[in-house]
Amino acid sequence: SAIGLAILMLLFRNKSSISVEEINTLKG
Repeated sequence: SAIGLAILMLLFRNKSSISVEEINTLKG
């Protein structure tokens, strides 16, 4: 999923610490 990877990159660039929780929320 290219969209997922793009979101991961954005989240990591914005907030590497919160990115993990954001990803978990997206995955469900």
